[in-house]
Formats: sequence, C-alpha cells, structure tokens
Amino acid sequence: MNRTNSSAATEPPAAAGLLVDALAARLDRGADAPLTLQLCEALRGLIVDGVLGPGRRLPASRQLAADLALGRNTVVDAYARLAAEGYLGARTGAGSFVAATLPHYEMAAVPGAATGSGAALAWPAALSSRAEAVLGEAAIATGRAFAACSPDLTTLRLDVWHRLLGRSWREARLSDMQYADPGGHPALRRAIADHLRLTRQVRCCPEHVVIVNGAQHGLELCARFLAERGDIAWVEDPGYPGARRAFGAAELRMRAIPVDAHGMAPDESHWAQPPRLIHVTPSHQFPTGVEMSLERRLALLARVAGVGSWILEDDYDGEFRLGGRPVASLQGMDTAGRVIYVGTFSKVLFPALRLGYLVLPPALSEAFSLAVARLMLQGRQATQLALARFIEEGHFASHIRRMRRVYAERRQLLEQVWRRELGDAAPLSGTATGMHVVAELPPGLDGEVSQAAQGLGIVAQSLASLSAGPASRSGLVLGYGAAHDQEVRERGAELARLVAARLA
Repeated sequence: MNRTNSSAATEPPAAAGLLVDALAARLDRGADAPLTLQLCEALRGLIVDGVLGPGRRLPASRQLAADLALGRNTVVDAYARLAAEGYLGARTGAGSFVAATLPHYEMAAVPGAATGSGAALAWPAALSSRAEAVLGEAAIATGRAFAACSPDLTTLRLDVWHRLLGRSWREARLSDMQYADPGGHPALRRAIADHLRLTRQVRCCPEHVVIVNGAQHGLELCARFLAERGDIAWVEDPGYPGARRAFGAAELRMRAIPVDAHGMAPDESHWAQPPRLIHVTPSHQFPTGVEMSLERRLALLARVAGVGSWILEDDYDGEFRLGGRPVASLQGMDTAGRVIYVGTFSKVLFPALRLGYLVLPPALSEAFSLAVARLMLQGRQATQLALARFIEEGHFASHIRRMRRVYAERRQLLEQVWRRELGDAAPLSGTATGMHVVAELPPGLDGEVSQAAQGLGIVAQSLASLSAGPASRSGLVLGYGAAHDQEVRERGAELARLVAARLA
C-alpha cells in the first residue's frame, strides 16, 4: 500500500493530545492480550486508516509512556515491532516517524484488545478470528542486511539445478503429470531419509517422510492433525513467530516457555497442564542461538513419554554447524516415538523452492500421509525428482560444506567488525551454528536500536519483537547469511556505531 500525501513532521500539542486520547480508548488493561500488542495494534490501525499519515512524527517513547501510564519498555517494544513490519522509520536524533511507503498487507487486531466504538477494523470483516491470530503475530524481516534466516543465494550451483530440473521434465511420463503419491515423490522421500540418517542421526525410513510446502506448512499440518481446538501448545519465548501463527490459526492455547542458556526451560508449574504440542529449536534456538543441553533434552523426552505430548523438532538451520561436529537430533534420541522432525530446504538451498518435510514416528506416518494427501493434493513431481537427484548425486552435501565455510568466514568477519567498533560492550552470542547471532544489549535498549537501524535501511530485529510477552532479555538478531562481505564490513560498522552511540 502506497500513500503519496504528506503530513507535517511536527504536530501541535492539541494533535498530540488527541493521539493520546485515541490510543487510550483502544487499550483494555483488563484484557488477556499484553499491552505491548494492544498498543502496537492501535498504532497500526491509525496508520492503516490514514489517521497518522506518512511522515507523521510520533511522541517520544518516554513521553507517550508517561501520557498513557505505561512502562517505557511497553512503548519501545511496540515501536520496534512496527518498525520491523515497515510501518515506522527513525531518524537519528529526531525520533520515530510513520513510514513514507507502507506494507501492502494489513494487520489484524490483537485478540482481546479494546478497539473503541468508532475504531475502523484493520482487516476485512470476512476474515475469521483464526486469521486475526495469524495477522497479529510479528513477521521476520527478510531481504536486507542483517535479516535473519535469509540464506546466501550467490553460491548456489544454479547450472546444476537447471540441468537436473530440465532432465526431470524431459524424462517426465504421463504418470508424472498426475498428483504425486501420498507423502510426496518416492525418490525424494528416499533421498531425504538417507541424508538424515547419515548427517543428523535421524532414525527413519522413506515411508516415515512426508513432503510439505516448507517447514511452516509442516507446522500448520501438525497443529491441525495432532491437536484439538483448545489444546495447549508450548512455544519458546523468545521464539519463532511462525509457530505461534500456526498454533493460533488452529485455535490452540499457547503457553510461552522461557529459554535460558540451556534451551527451553519448563518448570513443574508448566507441567501441571501438559501440552499437546511442543515446538522447539534445540540445535540452534531461534532467535537466541543457544543449543539445548543433553540434560535438558533427556528430561524433555522423559516427560513427554509419560504425558503423551508431541515434540515438533524444528531443525531450520542445524546443517550449518560452524565449529565441531553437528549436534545430533532430538528425534534420534527419542525411544518413545513422540518426536516429529521438521526440516526445510528454504534455508539450506533457496526460499522459492518451497519444499520441506516431516519425519513422523512409525505409528503415525501412514495415517498422517493420507490425511495430508486428502487435504493437499501433492504435485510438482518434476521439481521433487530434481531435488532427489540433487541430493543423490552429492550436490546437496557439497553445497552444505561450501556454505559452512562461507558462513563461518562471514560470521568471523562480523565478529571482527563488531569488536573493533564496540570492544566488549555488546557481545555476540549464539555463534556456533546457523546464519545469525545475537548482540547482547542492556535491558530495554534493543527496541530503540532496532527502530533507529530501520531508518538507516538496516534490519536488526530486536529480541523483544520475537517475544510472546514482555521481553526478559535485550538484544539484536543479526543475520549474516545473505549479507555479502562488503555489506558486513560497511553496514556492520554503521550498525555497531549506532549501538555505541546509544550505549554512551
């Protein structure tokens, strides 16, 4: 959505007072929805409706917090979320402004928040409450330095991929023009099973693999097929917003489980109401980057075996272990058949491929595959066959080895730039695996820095924007996968200097 009209950057006191009144009318302090999300949705609605036009300067976070009787971090986190979504920009030393060009989508209201009698809805009236839950979650920014979860596409052997894809189409038979078998193309299921057994210590046969349209699709299928409406689902906090979107769309009751230095850390109070689903990223927790300890893994497996929970092990970038041997999968340690392994080629190869997979326990795989086939008729057989050959001929393993070297060098370059500009002031953590690190910051500062970076055209997502509620940790999620070396040097130094100025 583009808006060409402009509004003054400085508003008179009367206009500022009206804005405070409008926001206050939309906040319900007795609702279940956190005040951060309520404030975020209220501001977003005013922007989408054109009440706050492009270029409009927003009140300083400290002033708005005082006017609304909110904690300052509540306002900072709301501003940071809107900046990450593209609704706000920042100018160093000048504050926060409504972006000149708004995103093409419209976000839904926070469930449970008051909207006021005269407030216009920010979503089409035909959408359901499940859609509201989806649209109310934060999105992960992509496409610019330092966007997390964006792979380097420049080193992909496209010539090999084109050759294999062309060969698959040339050799296609009439049967390949039909829908694929339940679970996906047999050759791809076999290639994935062979690869996982060798590299990730996943225990599976081809019959246990189900091809899906990416990991997000796999999570949505698990939420629909393995849980009933109102069942409890655990998510990591901070954690992957896509899991929250999938569970919210399935109308599950989510419980945000804190993450510490050893991974997801549920206590006995959490187990008092056992979950039906548990989403974890044990190899490289998103977004903190910590690795789940062996003790924590064994404890989690032991508890779910007794209560019948399903663990959704999201191994989104576990292939990219940058030091030492790759961490063994949680699924490979499971003896009770309670872990579903979720994998994707979007991070390892390229996002537009839109292919991922689930590795299901033997007792579940046949029925689950049939249910998927009836809900989603499988196709793209030539693409699936080309990917199978890409794996079988060794190109996939070569690509992973090559990307490990590239990412290790890029991570080291980012560390050098960061240390040169900041010393030990904002240490980087979560550096052992994957395509992103976390820059640790003092409490409450990550939202301000993230917002200011947005104004410079730099994506530095705050941990606060990826938390289900009030953030317990402050930091910036810095993805270096898609940032080439020159960008790391120049934009990394620019971001580090911005952090240094805020720390001064």
